[in-house]
Amino acid sequence: KEPEPNLKNDYLILVHTGVGKYSKELERKIKSKIEDALTEGVKVISEVTKHVALEVVSKVISVLEDWEYTNAGIGSNLTLHKGRVEVDACIMNNKSQFGAVSAAQKIKHPIQLSKHLLTAFLGRKEGELLIRPLILGGEGAFDYCKRNKLDTLIVESEELLKTESSKKFRKEQYKKLESNQHNKLLRDNNLFSDTVGCICIAPDGSIAGGSSSGGAVLKLEGRVGSGAIPGAGCWVNNNGGVVVSGTGEDILIHHIARAVMENIENEKDIPAFLESLESLAYVSTTLGVLGVYNNKILICQNGDFGVGIRKVVNGSPSEKIEVYRSNSKTYNYKNFNFRDL
Repeated sequence: KEPEPNLKNDYLILVHTGVGKYSKELERKIKSKIEDALTEGVKVISEVTKHVALEVVSKVISVLEDWEYTNAGIGSNLTLHKGRVEVDACIMNNKSQFGAVSAAQKIKHPIQLSKHLLTAFLGRKEGELLIRPLILGGEGAFDYCKRNKLDTLIVESEELLKTESSKKFRKEQYKKLESNQHNKLLRDNNLFSDTVGCICIAPDGSIAGGSSSGGAVLKLEGRVGSGAIPGAGCWVNNNGGVVVSGTGEDILIHHIARAVMENIENEKDIPAFLESLESLAYVSTTLGVLGVYNNKILICQNGDFGVGIRKVVNGSPSEKIEVYRSNSKTYNYKNFNFRDL
């Protein structure tokens, strides 16, 4: 069933900054940046009339891609051997249409390129000989941007996407790998977060979700993460959407975003479902899930998880920004009616 147009200009924007480990200092910065991202998303709602939810998701995530403290865009994790920036992203609407990039190089805003691929595909004309792509990877993503004059989405040197923090973090983790201290990888006091994500239900009734990621620490060159795959890192249908942050290989194997939505629709126990996957975890049980289904918001995480919610219901605006903490092996679970915020 198609969602009804929202004649009261109600909307909902959800955003997360990735599951990980946050210090108190980073928590303050994250809350401030979430506020900035939500504010930019609201501006989009007042400015655009087409593909509203897609535009909001693209803008909100772009704000986080421009911020050095998230693992997306600038400041992304660096690859194992060459220390390169290779990014993944995906955006999807409630009509099962999507665009994505994987292991893309010299891309500043992979979420915007993903949106461009989706809208360009929708604009294809009958009789076109060339197939318009939905997913681009590697150097092909950069070449596509150059040919299509998408210069604001790219950088000529990948050094512009690296930060002193990302280079230092890779160096520290690489030393542990060389000295066979595998058990200490990511288990110190370093600050890190994972894939960022956003979901929007727009006033026109459209729904979209998206994710963007710099990938795993010390990943192999060319590795494709869950952030680029619909159903894994994000999933959207007419009932709502789910975005996921965590170890990409685990998320890919179980297509967690889509699986969570299907479990919600079938009224299954979400924490029990996620905990059932822990014994099958390839790398880590750290996982963050953010979703909306009809009027309910779902937040489920094992790890620190920065979340922002902004909504207007019946003309009344409200906002909630929180860093949910988790130091246990069990999932913290919240499921509430967003109209009650």
